[in-house]
Amino acid sequence: MATILKGTGISGELAIGCLRIEKQGERVPEYRIDERQVREHSERFLSAKTQADAALGKLKEELNEDGRVQEAEIIAVQQEFLDDPAILSGINERIEKDLSNVESAVYQGFEETILVFEQMEDAYWQQRSLDLKDLRSRLLKLLSGEAEEAYGDKDVIVACTELYPAMVLSAKKNRVVGFLVEQGARTSHASILAKAFDLPLLIQVPEALETFTGEERLVLDIGSAEVLGDLSSEEYQEYAQKLAEVENEKTRLLRYRDMEARTKDGVRIELAANIVSAEEVGAALENKADGIGLFRTEFLYMQSAVLPSEEEQFRSYRQVVERMAPASVIIRTLDAGGDKQASCLDLPKEDNPFMGYRAIRICLNEMELFKTQIRAILRASHYGNVRLMLPMIISREEIIRSRELVEAVKDELRSEDIPFDDRMEIGIMAETPASVVSLPDWLDIVDFVSIGTNDLTQYMLAVDRTNPKMQAYYDYGNSAVLRAIKMICDACTAQDTWVGVCGEMAAEKDWIPFLVGCGVKELSVGAGRINLVKQTLEQYSMVECEDYIKRHLT
Repeated sequence: MATILKGTGISGELAIGCLRIEKQGERVPEYRIDERQVREHSERFLSAKTQADAALGKLKEELNEDGRVQEAEIIAVQQEFLDDPAILSGINERIEKDLSNVESAVYQGFEETILVFEQMEDAYWQQRSLDLKDLRSRLLKLLSGEAEEAYGDKDVIVACTELYPAMVLSAKKNRVVGFLVEQGARTSHASILAKAFDLPLLIQVPEALETFTGEERLVLDIGSAEVLGDLSSEEYQEYAQKLAEVENEKTRLLRYRDMEARTKDGVRIELAANIVSAEEVGAALENKADGIGLFRTEFLYMQSAVLPSEEEQFRSYRQVVERMAPASVIIRTLDAGGDKQASCLDLPKEDNPFMGYRAIRICLNEMELFKTQIRAILRASHYGNVRLMLPMIISREEIIRSRELVEAVKDELRSEDIPFDDRMEIGIMAETPASVVSLPDWLDIVDFVSIGTNDLTQYMLAVDRTNPKMQAYYDYGNSAVLRAIKMICDACTAQDTWVGVCGEMAAEKDWIPFLVGCGVKELSVGAGRINLVKQTLEQYSMVECEDYIKRHLT
């Protein structure tokens, strides 16, 4: 009988490989050395440092050659840490003065700095603690001789306690086809990188390191959020066939990468990418996205115990905007609450959080928080083509108050001689029943509209989309949802307002022709789905898309 563990699926679809257990945080030998051994231990550290720097340099070079500049910068940060005087002096002093063995000196030398970074308020620097842990692990393996052990010539699924960014970045060359992680978070840099590389990743898997034995063949099924072992030959063959189909489909879709997104009769549709951080821009560029249709900024809040500063937000937004320029980047203001909890916001526990204190409601009640984000977005607008988008709008008053704050911030920036794009567009997400019914009365103060089909479906059908028991009811094809989308598009068309879709429905083959037939100008999807959407679009003419609507609404 198969052994099955459940987790949380983050990225990818399916992986089959031999298990490789990555030991992390294990105790290192700790003993006092003789003064005559100081030179030996110092030289061992220097040798390990040199080897680590060479390996990191090679990885950085490979990433740069692949055009993954943002990812290469992560490796550059580790190299900087490797030469950090404070870390080096701390290790050397432990060897030379305290007479600690080199393994203990490295472990403790890094531990002090890791604790400092973990306690920092800036989420960017908090994340760097994982780079330090990764670097320490690399050095300790070199010191023990383990680092020379290659993963081999077989596809590997790595099981670990924590997933470090560099582990994801070096996955391809090590034939790592998936990761199985005991801890982990959706918003960690490693998770985001795995998503950008389309690597199968399952996090929050209890006892992942104890349940399976080394070299065992595993199956990672991200769709069902499971890892399976002890399968029969017949069961493995079934998964192998399924994996072959997945890979063949990816290969077939590659031919669409350099094509424009057009319908069968040549009508151009903008095809953008959804992202949660700067690390995903590489995947958007690689898949030839026309822009960023949704930058989910709540990531910056969810990864930190303290509110992200204006500078931290500005740095993140600017990176994305500069790399995508001159293409458009739609930055959605904070959409926390519901299923996206952020400890730094100290949100109250609610019986029905999806209907509660979230998104624009938080921002308009916490004006300083909102003002900080708007300042960062406006500053980033100077470096490219930025459009600001407000989530979960239910009234004209919310739009007016938000626009007034934007104008007030513009006045502040002018007085400080800080440049920004004075023509930056301000739009809204249409995702509530109120936005469906009242949209025609708002469009005179709205520059663009993006339909958030995830929440729109949830609210139109009164279905909690996070409740497994309700999944049968969560249906984009319900006539109420389809009619709501048509009403939004008709209102936008009547007042010549640009309308796009940034929910998961935009990547669903069955509903792409419906959305295009309604008059949607842009579809924004995960970068890995862009080619699939292009393939689907070329199968339908505009007349066929309009007929598609008639079939589903009559």
